[in-house]
Amino acid sequence: MKKAYKIFVLVTLLLVSIPAFADWRFGINVSYENTGAEWEEEGKRLGVSNIDGFNIGPSVAYEAIEDYLDIKSGINFAYNGFTIQDNAIFGKNHKLTIEETIRLYYLQFPLYVVGKLPIKEASLLLEVGPIFAAGVGGKAVATLKTEEEMVTGENNELFKDVLDPFNCSIHFGIGAEYMGARIIVGYNLGVYDIMKDPDNKITTDGFFVSIGYVFDFD
Repeated sequence: MKKAYKIFVLVTLLLVSIPAFADWRFGINVSYENTGAEWEEEGKRLGVSNIDGFNIGPSVAYEAIEDYLDIKSGINFAYNGFTIQDNAIFGKNHKLTIEETIRLYYLQFPLYVVGKLPIKEASLLLEVGPIFAAGVGGKAVATLKTEEEMVTGENNELFKDVLDPFNCSIHFGIGAEYMGARIIVGYNLGVYDIMKDPDNKITTDGFFVSIGYVFDFD
């Protein structure tokens, strides 16, 4: 949690100080995410399915090179997660299914370099950079099914018991901006193991589609 706090302070200082000496634009972004994870248990990769997620929040873009390069930051509230499922036969005509859905809530602090290629009134965009995240809530719902019964259990304290609240991924996006409106599609690649158990490894990832609007105060 100390790492997340330091990142929050750093991003806050950037948001406050950089506009004082650089051209800047304020924006708002909403993203649909199809999120999942890479999960290894004792070196064996487990099957993971994606679930629908989203993030929303304000952004500030700093014009480093006029019309061609921005530095973009902000803060987002994000919902993501993934599902795992396993099947087994433990006797004649006895089938067992275990399914677990992990839902995670984060405050995200992105820091992107945004390349821009002006084309008349529009610009093609290419953005890349890290997303630092602080976990603020998590829930796991596990369901065990047999032919005779179904049992469900929950854990609402994932970041206390199981997962590291700090997370980091690398954002890759491509899109366009026209008269302040922008759309970006891409992929967030997980680079940080969020599992506290040393015998397990989880990195989160997912595709996204982001729409937003940027206000120019020049």
